[in-house]
Amino acid sequence: MNKYMYNIEKFSDDEKYKFFKELKPVVLFAIKRAYNKFDSIPLEIEDMEYYAWEAYNDLIKIYYKRKMRKSFTSCLVDAVYWKTLNVCSKYVNNKFKIVNNCMRNASLLNDDYHLNINYHDENQTELIDNVGWNDLLDKYFSKFKTDLERRIFNEHVNGTHLTKIAKQEEISISKTKSTLQKIIIDLKEVINSKVF
Repeated sequence: MNKYMYNIEKFSDDEKYKFFKELKPVVLFAIKRAYNKFDSIPLEIEDMEYYAWEAYNDLIKIYYKRKMRKSFTSCLVDAVYWKTLNVCSKYVNNKFKIVNNCMRNASLLNDDYHLNINYHDENQTELIDNVGWNDLLDKYFSKFKTDLERRIFNEHVNGTHLTKIAKQEEISISKTKSTLQKIIIDLKEVINSKVF
């Protein structure tokens, strides 16, 4: 490890990687220290190695420029610790949506998705009932005096355009849009507070 300490910023990518591998016990220590502050998050310690690599590269860029007094290893422990802490807290706070979007995009590209997108039958309705969404929606829409809001929402979920919904319900497009926006905002709050 000492042979690398004086030329880190001049390393080739291969040498950086080798040095990172030598520092892996230190990196894992920093990751575990941050990771243990969170209860049961579905991220593996190995998943954090990418972020440790980012922290390592960032540290190489600034270590000599700032003339830090601490050793490179102890600075690396701090950098990896804070990076891991940041990633875990973002995940816990549901700001880690890029992972969800990537998974969603991958499922949309799947051939099975395109085969099943227009497939509607009793099994689909049964699945929705099993999840409890209908109960949740029934409870939400029961607070309205008429079933206009439910019809607007159902038509929107089924893919009907707002102008067609407005024409069917004999109301203005702006009323349809504002009603739908209110419903969606309310349902987001209900789902976030009751279900998850």
